[in-house]
Amino acid sequence: MYTPLPTSCPVTVTHTPFVYGSFDPTKTTTDNPNQHFVWSANFLCKTSDSHKGTYSRTQDFASLAYATSKVYYDYDNKLVAVKERRLNKTASFTTDTWKIMQYSEAISYTIENGRCQRLPLADKMPSQCIPDQAVSLGTHKYPGFVAEVWFVKDNNTGRSTRYGVTIDSCMSVTESYITKGPEYTYVTSLYENMTQSIDDPSVFVPPSFCPRAAHRIRERLLEWRSLFPITVVHRMDRNN
Repeated sequence: MYTPLPTSCPVTVTHTPFVYGSFDPTKTTTDNPNQHFVWSANFLCKTSDSHKGTYSRTQDFASLAYATSKVYYDYDNKLVAVKERRLNKTASFTTDTWKIMQYSEAISYTIENGRCQRLPLADKMPSQCIPDQAVSLGTHKYPGFVAEVWFVKDNNTGRSTRYGVTIDSCMSVTESYITKGPEYTYVTSLYENMTQSIDDPSVFVPPSFCPRAAHRIRERLLEWRSLFPITVVHRMDRNN
């Protein structure tokens, strides 16, 4: 089953050039603006309601580890699932972790080494929209497509994030952020193998050995799957 992409979040567009700075030997950087845009809108762009992708990252702690995650988003049912494999190059071992976040129930499940941990979930589901206060940094060209680049500063947390998304569907391509001190964290991410549907919604269903509070959503999803043999759900594969 194919679900067409939404065109965008509700937007009232005001194109207003602002000074971002460019080199001109006859002018100062603030006198020679690059043409970027500030948008007056609820959101600047929105991902599809159902998609998945692969997310790769390097983790540098006391040891060096590589992690690859497949991340699935279902915004209709407020679900996120992550299947991650971490390879610790220093200690030479591999760990597989499966996480399920049920935002409507405020519950998360972590499945690892045949064990299931159920915990309260206080966070909100990540937004599928680039927020109104984002500042355009222009576009980047990739083989076969062009990505828009946006900068977002969270005044509450001090976190600064740079997003690269496809122009036509607002799907994630790159993401990097830096947190506010006293301890600074910088993370850069690349998204691969993005699709606009999820073929197997059981990725959101906790296994049978998880606490019984998970059974209700299991029954609901399996019933839904029986009605739609070819299923569509939400968001992406990521690599951290």
